[in-house]
Amino acid sequence: MSKKIMISLFILANLTSCSNPSLKDSQASEAYTLYNNIFYHQYMNQLSLFSEVLSGLTKEDLNDVDLAYIKGKIEGYSENSGFVFYALSRNDSHSFNLAVPSELRPSMYELIGLTNRMLSLIRNTFDENNKITVAKDNQELILEVIQMCRELNVSSKYIKDEDNRADYERQLQLALIKIEELQSKLEKPRSK
Repeated sequence: MSKKIMISLFILANLTSCSNPSLKDSQASEAYTLYNNIFYHQYMNQLSLFSEVLSGLTKEDLNDVDLAYIKGKIEGYSENSGFVFYALSRNDSHSFNLAVPSELRPSMYELIGLTNRMLSLIRNTFDENNKITVAKDNQELILEVIQMCRELNVSSKYIKDEDNRADYERQLQLALIKIEELQSKLEKPRSK
């Protein structure tokens, strides 16, 4: 009888010790998947929304209904997106570092903050009259920013690939410069 108990304890000890690392691996994998999916979903939605809003402002026949739709889209998106990025940025876990490369994160968060400020600026200051002047005067710059945002909106696999990081960082920096330039031009009519 004691031999059966010893064998049972031995098997139980082996099963228990074998399951802990796999449980930790499973939890780490789940955390990685969660961070990866949430961050890139929000990041790509942010870039898409920003591009769509700028595209909408370049329409020749933009009217009050179109502006109300654009402003509603911005408000609907902005309602919770800031909290998601804030909550993720406060975490410095191994899983989050694997999901979002730490060397790209500052520029990515800077882009998120800048596009949020731009969306807020558009929502709060644009009406049909100042839109027509500002959009027509800056059509080329707006189209350039739209194209840059579309080029930045790539798969997370591409971003996480070490061979692509330097190029992606360069693209991020160029986009930040152009968006800041556009922001300064959009703010000018307000400061007159």
